[in-house]
Amino acid sequence: MAKKVYTTEQLVERWEHTRAIENLMGKAVYYEIYRWCDKIWEECWTKKAPDPMLGFNNGWYKGAEAISEYYKKNKELAVLRTKLVYAANPEEFEGKTEEEAFGAGALDVSNLSTPIVEIAEDGLTAKGLWYNMRGITDYDATGISTFHDWGWLAADFVYEDGQWKIWHMVTATDLYWRAGETWTEPMKELPILPEYAAINDFKLPEPNVPMEVYEKWHARRVNVDYPGLPKPYATFAETFSYGI
Repeated sequence: MAKKVYTTEQLVERWEHTRAIENLMGKAVYYEIYRWCDKIWEECWTKKAPDPMLGFNNGWYKGAEAISEYYKKNKELAVLRTKLVYAANPEEFEGKTEEEAFGAGALDVSNLSTPIVEIAEDGLTAKGLWYNMRGITDYDATGISTFHDWGWLAADFVYEDGQWKIWHMVTATDLYWRAGETWTEPMKELPILPEYAAINDFKLPEPNVPMEVYEKWHARRVNVDYPGLPKPYATFAETFSYGI
């Protein structure tokens, strides 16, 4: 494809669109840090483009209903964690309501790095790729734990009613490992604490398109070109999708 030449005004406009996309992803990460997962769906995702998709290593949530339910259940999990922490540590929350204690103990550090954003020549869609070196501290059935969560974050975006929105997004996880342990050895099994056991019983919805999307790191894993590097393109029909 011949390289398109843009006017100065067009270059400024495209820079503004790139900044808007980076801000959108920053907002989504911010909401996830504070466990406001419902806001990610409400404010960051397309409501008009066909077949939105959210992918993880084990499959895809395809369609608005499946994606919105995934985020809804994640918010419910955060509420459950708060309820259990609040009940187990009443002296620590004296004078606070359970609602005011929402997210107690959670500390989520996300570092989106190596950004690559390509906007289509027609300005209707865009693609973005980041690496996310994330540290997650929160309660599970063993108490409070910290995990490394490193991997690629890739997305297709659509320009909708004057704003960029997520259309397809995939988190391709390389590492999910408890801090303080080596990821080259199996994770240790820790005892379940009765006061937090209900977290184990809470089930997030499974992907409605189950499949192996990406293989987590192990000592014999070979390198694969996934999710794929975004390159300049004219229209979405001329590029690949970060969905299926």
